[in-house]
Amino acid sequence: MPGTSALERITVAGFVLAVSIPAAPGAQAPPDVSGVWVLDASRKDAREVYGELRVVEQDEHEVRVTMVDYGTAWIGGGFRPVLRIVPWTYRFDRWAPRRGGPDSTQPVTRARWSGERLVLAKTPGESFGHVWVWGLDAAAGELRQQETNQTWDSDFTQKDAEGGRTYFLRGGELERAGVEASREIVIGVDEAARELVVSCPRYDCVLVELLSGRRVGSRPLARGAPERVPLMSEAVVEPAASSYPARPRAVPARRAFPAQGSWSSQRSSWGE
Repeated sequence: MPGTSALERITVAGFVLAVSIPAAPGAQAPPDVSGVWVLDASRKDAREVYGELRVVEQDEHEVRVTMVDYGTAWIGGGFRPVLRIVPWTYRFDRWAPRRGGPDSTQPVTRARWSGERLVLAKTPGESFGHVWVWGLDAAAGELRQQETNQTWDSDFTQKDAEGGRTYFLRGGELERAGVEASREIVIGVDEAARELVVSCPRYDCVLVELLSGRRVGSRPLARGAPERVPLMSEAVVEPAASSYPARPRAVPARRAFPAQGSWSSQRSSWGE
């Protein structure tokens, strides 16, 4: 749709997760960031945001984050809206691969608390690493993320992290978050909060299964048919090329996802 971003052309329907955290006797439980979080587009600056929709599960051992990242791909002679589903795990007690088993070659991640702020890190000190500091305003239903160049073990209790801020709203605040429009790809969370539910009301789609950013399989999604995808899956949902008439011509010089069938870890801004 001309004049709209990929984010504005994908509709999200979410249900808030509820995961309780047991506290030790006499100790105050840390904030619970579990839930469905949607980018607050009204406060978005010029920076690209990785994971405009996030489904978070938290317990005393780890934080699991399913990122839904919006973009476009050159399919059927034009740029079409697509979305990528990327799971992350941050463990509280050790550095470990973000995905896969202990022998995985994936970059390592870790979580810790700094007062009431949650610090999430991926290979800090590396050019492709990150340190995110999350703060929860439970009353406002708001999650604030600050990206910082400070070391991952810095004390953030007395002073906010230095760096750009991004705001997320609970899934029920979709209108304020600015996630609306043509319903080309619809994604939601099932009532048990264990699966994403994806459908393409206007055309047939393809669900591309990924492993460490590389395509390992795919299956068709018929127009209008809901498809359930486990939260910790790595996948891409994109329109089927057969849904559009072929219009071969040179691809314009602009940033986009790779063309259908050539998915890889080419987009460094994914934070992967």
